[in-house]
Amino acid sequence: MKTLRISKSLLLAYDAVMMGEACGVQFKSMYLDKTHRLDPTPAMMKGNRFEFLALGIKNRDGSEPEPIKTSSGNVSKAEEEKVKAQAERCKQALEKHGFEIMGTDQKKVNDFDGFQIVSVLDAEGTKDGEPVIIDTKYSGLLYNKWEVMGWHPEKIANNIFHQKQALMYMFHMAHRTGKLYDFYYLVHSATNDVESEIFKMQFSDDPDMHQKMAKEQFQIFERSLHSIAKTIRLQYDMDGFKAVPTVKGCMECPLMADGSCKHAISVPEITKVNMVIL
Repeated sequence: MKTLRISKSLLLAYDAVMMGEACGVQFKSMYLDKTHRLDPTPAMMKGNRFEFLALGIKNRDGSEPEPIKTSSGNVSKAEEEKVKAQAERCKQALEKHGFEIMGTDQKKVNDFDGFQIVSVLDAEGTKDGEPVIIDTKYSGLLYNKWEVMGWHPEKIANNIFHQKQALMYMFHMAHRTGKLYDFYYLVHSATNDVESEIFKMQFSDDPDMHQKMAKEQFQIFERSLHSIAKTIRLQYDMDGFKAVPTVKGCMECPLMADGSCKHAISVPEITKVNMVIL
């Protein structure tokens, strides 16, 4: 295995693999062997376009994200007007609330014993003189209570996905700098050009308690990272990543596209159901 680099995406994908909700073979190929990668979804491309217009973040190859297009390949005037309006709203929110942006698209890599942590911050800066991390989202799930990646104010406190990203980035920057960074999500709706929310992720309203709890959570998180890294290496060495083929998952998987996966399916398997006679 190449150097184990633990990112937010790897952690979320590994959670899904361990719960049997994602394919271990695909995970191994994408995150460990790094021989394949998924194509960006339309939602991801919209998000990239939003981040470019709001913060100037370009694609990994240095190119500018293209305007949003229709399924026929033409530029969508309605989608472009919407994303531009929301990008402008994001800029206005940053200015109104006193955020000072020091850098965007900040890739941070830290070495640990046997692995690395990799975080890519949308923006790093200050607010009221304190260091902050800013993560922007352009989502069709703002105010959605039911989807796992939804952004409803009443549900975020219990959303492990959003909490894990915030915790990881805060931990990472504390480890690098010795400072406790505040973390903000700026979430803008991809379904209209009006709705948006700003969420400050914190452990307590009380500053002293926030500091104390952050220190405790960082210690727990670091121990979990070491445990995850050890388990991943053990599974890798024992060929323990198992295929979980589904028709949809396989049809979208690059391993099926190049014929390198012997587990891929294009029609559903037969599921046996034991009936209970009432």
